[in-house]
Amino acid sequence: MTNSCPLALLLLSILSGVAISEEKNPNPDDVQTACDLVGALDTTIKRPSWSSHLHGDSIAFEQALMQIIELGPAAESPLSKKILSEEQQLIDVRQRLENLSFEDKGFWAAHNEVDRLSNNTELLTALRRIQGHPDPLQIRVTQPNTLKAIPGRLPIYSVELVSHDIEQKSIWAQLIPHYHGTRRQAQWRFEVRNEAGTVLPVRANENMFRFGGGIKSDGWLPFGEILETELALDDYVEINKPGRYSVTILYHSKYAIADLTDNDVIKDLIIYRSPTFELTVQPGTKLVVESNPEVTTLAAEYISNLPTEGVVKVVRGVYDEDDYGFVPADSAMGKLLLLNWKAVPALLDSLQSSELSVHQKSVVLSLLYTITMERTLAPNLHWDAFPDCDIRSGKREYVSFVTGKRQVDPEKQASLIQKWLRYREDYLEIR
Repeated sequence: MTNSCPLALLLLSILSGVAISEEKNPNPDDVQTACDLVGALDTTIKRPSWSSHLHGDSIAFEQALMQIIELGPAAESPLSKKILSEEQQLIDVRQRLENLSFEDKGFWAAHNEVDRLSNNTELLTALRRIQGHPDPLQIRVTQPNTLKAIPGRLPIYSVELVSHDIEQKSIWAQLIPHYHGTRRQAQWRFEVRNEAGTVLPVRANENMFRFGGGIKSDGWLPFGEILETELALDDYVEINKPGRYSVTILYHSKYAIADLTDNDVIKDLIIYRSPTFELTVQPGTKLVVESNPEVTTLAAEYISNLPTEGVVKVVRGVYDEDDYGFVPADSAMGKLLLLNWKAVPALLDSLQSSELSVHQKSVVLSLLYTITMERTLAPNLHWDAFPDCDIRSGKREYVSFVTGKRQVDPEKQASLIQKWLRYREDYLEIR
């Protein structure tokens, strides 16, 4: 951009009604730097495609925006000009696209340009921060009934992502959550600090395959509309020690920030933050499980009759009549699931039995998961401890890993068994 940028911006503000900050006139050098940086956006610094994987090249656009924000009022007018220009371009390209069919030359180029120009979230957020206004996306958190928790049993938060731009502009947002191999929503992140102010590490994502690929999940979120979700703190951060913690929930419109192991990368991104709130973690009462000798004997009989081969069927959620076609109620698995928590003592004891085969222990592990819904010990997070698995919720397939070739890794299964035995020691009181 040439040195005529500051004059051009003054004329633009007069003709378009875009207000220049009333603060002290910005430094001309800062204005020129802002013009240069804004001019580089979408030219030498490419805007990333929607839901891009996070790497050095993909965050260059936001790194430039962070520099623009730091320039303050000097960057307000050039950024306003770019946004106004793109809004008009979007109208023009949409009109052109409406007159094209799939077969027409230029259809896909126009289609991709509509996507690019619609993607206004980061640009608009940068402008609002320069102007001193709230972010156009706001995070609201509904606190659980109690803010207290015990280590390993942390709250689940109801969270709202609200379109709330000061000029009531619609925001281009991801409407369907994305997952990167774990059940947590990858575009969210918990920033948890202990009493010393140290940020706790996030749980690692060891399964980098992705659910939901190929689904177009981005679109307009009009002013005032809300995206609701639930986020389990346990899925993102492990808290092992009692104490008082401060918690902030973070969101990014594109990237899997839940998977970031380097907290410094956050500083280069346009991140949305909830208000910070406190969480008290304290030693708590263990869950009491009554052990009836007659029921335990009956459960042990059912366990001995569990399948010794085939696909391991895993019910995700409460076992009821909707699941009987998948796991028959009169089968050994079904009978154990109907016993529910009453079967847990016998199931845990059987993990140390030399009379059960490796395959049967895989079934036992799946039953423990269904009954307890202990998310960190779910089969889909410990595939190597299982043969082929089919995981369903009612009649809906959740995820299926049926290849006919999967073999149990004995060491991985032994490790998972130890985690279940530790779960019994830490969280259960079997009487």
